[in-house]
Amino acid sequence: MLRRIKIASLQMDANPAPKPVRLERAEALLSQAAAQGAQLVVLPELFNTGYSYTDENYAHAEPLEGPTHRWMRQLAAYHHLYLAGALLLRDAIDIYDSFLLIAPQGHTWRYDKSHPCGWEQAYFRAGRGSFVADTPLGRIGMLIGWDASHTELWQAYAGKVDLMLISSSLLDITNPLYTFPDGSRLTLSEISPFLSSRFSNSSLVFDRMLAEQTAWLGISTVNAMGCGEITTPIPRPRDLLLAFLPFRLRMWKHLRQASSLRMTCSLLPGTKILAAGGQILAELSSDSAEGFAIAEVTLPDQTFISSKPQPPTPLPSIAGILFDQVIPGLMQGEYKHSRTRLNSNSLR
Repeated sequence: MLRRIKIASLQMDANPAPKPVRLERAEALLSQAAAQGAQLVVLPELFNTGYSYTDENYAHAEPLEGPTHRWMRQLAAYHHLYLAGALLLRDAIDIYDSFLLIAPQGHTWRYDKSHPCGWEQAYFRAGRGSFVADTPLGRIGMLIGWDASHTELWQAYAGKVDLMLISSSLLDITNPLYTFPDGSRLTLSEISPFLSSRFSNSSLVFDRMLAEQTAWLGISTVNAMGCGEITTPIPRPRDLLLAFLPFRLRMWKHLRQASSLRMTCSLLPGTKILAAGGQILAELSSDSAEGFAIAEVTLPDQTFISSKPQPPTPLPSIAGILFDQVIPGLMQGEYKHSRTRLNSNSLR
């Protein structure tokens, strides 16, 4: 028998704010969604802290039974719904970007982000791949942000899940504005028209690719996104400027200001709920403020396995090279150094 469930996908401004403030805003949205009959609510990535590339990320990481997890369990029980969202969790000496799914009775399922994007690798390590939450609602697959750009993760869920949930806060780092203390401002198109042209359609992940992979799996997909525009420092900014030198030799004059470099980016749009065929059931526009999309979806009564080949990624190969290999490779050393310092301080 076909099952129907009403799901809400929440959108929150990604600018950092104190946890109590952000949780209060999330609770207000959640309560509105619950009043409209939501049985499952999905929160965006780092909903409890906001998104930035600063060392505060290490301090924000909580143990699994920390305050945000307790908050999620309390609200899931109070509203008698399933609640999901991604936050930074600390396991022993390591930090993960973890997607928690909480049942009304308190049971928790957890997925750790498999593919930290770009500078994220400086603040948490990669998880171990796909995870299926076997819940009373059905079998649920989970992804976080940049994971959705990796076809091998979608493939790992094929024929194994009834619903896909994604918690995201993905910066449009292909269209940044770099600013320096002396007032200099540079865009990627000014630094390298070649690179800029390759990244001209960065919304493909949560537009075309999301629809294609959803239709191929034959199940509904829900994506909750952060929104707005943030300005943040980045780790090891001097390395970034040195990498740009071959494209723009005049970048050398900014090296002395590298430590004060700031990057401004908008978040990619994508708060939406998709039917099994990839059609949009509900969505929020890219310039929407905080709010939620809500729709009723149908869960399959039997496993669907497509006879068609899996759609390839529409993203240019250079995107994977930069954001999965080059920048994360540089950031691994940063993460290990900062993790060691953090753990040493915690033992004092």
